[in-house]
Amino acid sequence: MTMREFIAYYRVSSEEQRKGNYSLQTQQEDARAFAGRNGIRIVEEFQEAHSGRWPQGRPEYERALEYLRRNPGTEGIIAFRVNRLARNVTDGAYVLEVLRKSVVCLEYGEIRPDDPGAVLTFNVLLAVGAHFSGQLSARVKRGHQARDERGGFIGPRPFGYLVDASTKPHSTKLDPVRGPLVSELFETVRARKLTLDQATDWARERGLRTERGKSLARSDIHFILTNPAYYGTVRTKYGLHKGHHEIIVSKKLFDEVQEILTRGLAGTVKHGNYFKGLLTCAHCGRALTLSDKVKGGKHYRYCHCYAPKAECPRPSFSESRLSDALVSVFEGIHLAPGISRMLSQLVEESRAEQHDYQRTRAAQILTLQAELQSKEDEQHAALRKHLRGLISEDAYLRVTDELSRESAIVSARIEGLSSTELPALEDVDDLFELLERAPQLYLAQDIQMRARMLQMVTSNCNVGCDNIVPIYRKPFSGVAEGLENGKWWVVLDSNQRLPD
Repeated sequence: MTMREFIAYYRVSSEEQRKGNYSLQTQQEDARAFAGRNGIRIVEEFQEAHSGRWPQGRPEYERALEYLRRNPGTEGIIAFRVNRLARNVTDGAYVLEVLRKSVVCLEYGEIRPDDPGAVLTFNVLLAVGAHFSGQLSARVKRGHQARDERGGFIGPRPFGYLVDASTKPHSTKLDPVRGPLVSELFETVRARKLTLDQATDWARERGLRTERGKSLARSDIHFILTNPAYYGTVRTKYGLHKGHHEIIVSKKLFDEVQEILTRGLAGTVKHGNYFKGLLTCAHCGRALTLSDKVKGGKHYRYCHCYAPKAECPRPSFSESRLSDALVSVFEGIHLAPGISRMLSQLVEESRAEQHDYQRTRAAQILTLQAELQSKEDEQHAALRKHLRGLISEDAYLRVTDELSRESAIVSARIEGLSSTELPALEDVDDLFELLERAPQLYLAQDIQMRARMLQMVTSNCNVGCDNIVPIYRKPFSGVAEGLENGKWWVVLDSNQRLPD
């Protein structure tokens, strides 16, 4: 007697199931025993720990379905119970109605796709499982909301608190090490009127660290100093609720710290570093920054790198002097009138070539789109033949795989032609006119506008003692290269657009 071939699928969705009557080992033992009694050979086993409500996130289940698709000799799949296989009708219907495979549930027996009564029972069991899963989700959400309203925490506790595992449901207790440090942080901010940056530095010096030993970042200190949990109020998505945990600071202390933080932010006067991120020291590679100094009642600004003076030989520049020196960036892309006329003639010739290319490309895209539609029609025709039983599963898969590969190649060719961006020749004339006056336009602006112009044409500038080397953006990089070596074709390269 020839043994029938099936695969088996085992799943748990919680730690309790992993250790209880639904454990993977129990499911496996029962499935193998059932197969032995009924002349079934289990050719492959799949097992995982995931929720069964939806197929997403269940890689082993997807592998099981793929195995059934690729092995027509395998008659079906064995599962411990219906809800181990899935908790929605869609998954079960796919196995029975699309793959036309049998499903063996140890609690019910074999369900064949050609047995209407068994299929109906199977779908009812799946619907019951989906209903149970939905009810369970709703109960969990209601439980979370109720815990929020009771003033409990869901998930990790704030810094300075621990989960009290001795109670059920778990409550919150004070961290004997970090709790006092949080109280000291609030007290220090109030007593010394610390800003957020100063509070962060103090916390690092004082040794405030996470359970993994990492120093707290500025954002962590801000979250601590603005978290109402420390005076007994829990912030949830349903609003603020009174907590039942031990408080670390008083409401008065908390409010005073909020005033200090707010006052510190409101009283901060920021002098914009308009060249921030655009300038790099040519000697040490560090970014340049600005420092403010007051001499004789006057305010001065100096630009220098982050390196200590002993490590970098470059002296500092005054902001105004550096701003004037950066005109060399625009002199590097300054076009003389004769060069502009020559480039304009090249543009006119390129426009004629571009027009011919656009017509040829449009015709190629139309031809490829027709070819792609033809392959889609072939796939639909193969599917209809397969559903009518005119071609086998293997033949259908071979045809669709081949057509899918060919369609992907055609789609890639269409995308390549469609995404080819031609030179923006309409804008090139305006670009040439702009570059004829670039240095004069730059010198006529204030420092803030000069920085904006610099950001438009460069991504960075290496600043040395005697020279400035810009890294131009497109299309200005092509202009600079053309001025240097006379190869003006790079100016008309693709993706060349005039910035706003």
